[in-house]
Amino acid sequence: MFKLFYLSILFSSCIYAQSTNSFLYSYYFQVDSTDVNYSGEDTMLLEVKGQKTIFHSIKTLEANLYYFGNSQQLLESGLDLVNAPKSALEYTIKGNFKNDSLEIFQDYITYKFRYFEINPEIVWKIDNEQKLYMNYTVQKATTTFKGRKYIAWFAPEIPISSGPYKFKGLPGLIVEIYDSKKTHHFWLIEVGSKIHIPENYYKGYSLVTKKDFEKFLHLYRTDVYAGLKGGTKFSEEVERNLKNNMEERNRRRNNPIELTD
Repeated sequence: MFKLFYLSILFSSCIYAQSTNSFLYSYYFQVDSTDVNYSGEDTMLLEVKGQKTIFHSIKTLEANLYYFGNSQQLLESGLDLVNAPKSALEYTIKGNFKNDSLEIFQDYITYKFRYFEINPEIVWKIDNEQKLYMNYTVQKATTTFKGRKYIAWFAPEIPISSGPYKFKGLPGLIVEIYDSKKTHHFWLIEVGSKIHIPENYYKGYSLVTKKDFEKFLHLYRTDVYAGLKGGTKFSEEVERNLKNNMEERNRRRNNPIELTD
């Protein structure tokens, strides 16, 4: 009997591993740690393709359309970075179960970069507590990741050892996860989503090292306009407004999901 049960679980895992599975999550994030009202929501897509995963922000698509579709007008009037669409994550995460590598696709207005990093092992403490979630019996687990304490609920009935963002390593799909202060909260809203990001969407990204990207990011956050305007001259008022806009954006975006490396 036990052997038949084990084989059924193994067969089920193989079905999941060999197919494409799409899951939609809602994501609430408090942008400003000092202001609960300055927050955002996004819809996140997790696609599992065999041994690989893709995690993507739907609002990143909206933000890209906002910037690329209005680039000339935005440059002439000054970029409204505060009121632009607030994408939860300005990057896409491609994961690989085999070697724990992550390929990060990062979008910053007219810039498109990709780089690699290793997703560290996540040490979970699995609790006996259970509850029903979307007709699945899910189980509680806790961990600490990148400076935050998290509570997660996973579904053993969906034998995929993955979840939203970079979370992984539980014996079932993570259907809900939130940090102890609930300033970052993912929850599953749809299984078998028909939304898919086409592979050609990820073309045109320049491969860099993570260190070089971090140098760019520092420059971008301190003087984004210098990287955008090139040799073009704009009025002092436009440059001053953009600088103030960027400073306000940086001041208010002080609650990233990762607090430590």
